[in-house]
Amino acid sequence: MKTILAKLNCLPKLVNGKVIIINDDNTYSAYKPSQYCTIADDFDPINYCLLKTSRYECIVHSDAKDKERYLVVKQIRDMYTRKYPAIRLGDRIHIHSRQGIYTVEEIRKSTIVITCKVWQYTDHKYVEIDFADFKCLAGGLHNAVFE
Repeated sequence: MKTILAKLNCLPKLVNGKVIIINDDNTYSAYKPSQYCTIADDFDPINYCLLKTSRYECIVHSDAKDKERYLVVKQIRDMYTRKYPAIRLGDRIHIHSRQGIYTVEEIRKSTIVITCKVWQYTDHKYVEIDFADFKCLAGGLHNAVFE
């Protein structure tokens, strides 16, 4: 089984000619490069893989397919684990594109649905904005937690 080193927690420099991988239980394992693989002291983990078989474990060069698979999975993971602002339904917020205080009505995958008191009497009660337009929570007593 090949695992690209960029997925693992490894030291950025070689120690006694070996790659050090830090395990989940805060121990470490040292792996030698294979005889056909040379690793510079300051190496990029995306260029190497840990090869584990039933007979041996060593470090080998990663091929283009391994690199591509790692980069695609990383981008997909980053896309779905975006950092959303710490807002809840009913919070009062400020936004970049308009002045005033708006109430959060719904939080969707990449947008926020907002409203304000004036809009309640018009045909367009709700407006959908992107998370990038979120500025901050409204201060003062607008978002005070009453329990």
